[in-house]
Amino acid sequence: MRVDARDVRPGDRIVISGFIGDHGITILLARGDLELEAELSSDTRSVLPMVEALVEAAGPGVRWMRDPTRGGVATALNELARDCGLAIHLFEQCVPMRDAVRGACELLGLDPLHIANEGQFIAVVAPRPGRCGARGAAAHARWRARPRDR
Repeated sequence: MRVDARDVRPGDRIVISGFIGDHGITILLARGDLELEAELSSDTRSVLPMVEALVEAAGPGVRWMRDPTRGGVATALNELARDCGLAIHLFEQCVPMRDAVRGACELLGLDPLHIANEGQFIAVVAPRPGRCGARGAAAHARWRARPRDR
């Protein structure tokens, strides 16, 4: 199976494997320089089970994947836009994010889309009819059903 930014097409769907920003905000708060408390933990883990579930659910419909550790979701998607030559429309209300991450970012003046992530990935999947696309929905259902690392 080939995954390459040059294979991304207009109408493809972006899927994010889970909550963004947990790792970056956890590390920031663990340093103790801030007077903030939140019930967060780093999401460091292997993404292999989630990638396998996506490939099983979407097969050749998987067009591109990226690890959004350095630079966060925004940097990964900016690089994708540059490499595929298309504009990307991201609906921020659909980006999975915990309230604690959103709140910490608001207090600190940070954009959660630029916060580091561990144990997550971003993929572009060919669309099918439906709000989120059947392939993306099937992959998310498999991710939710898989055994959890914690």
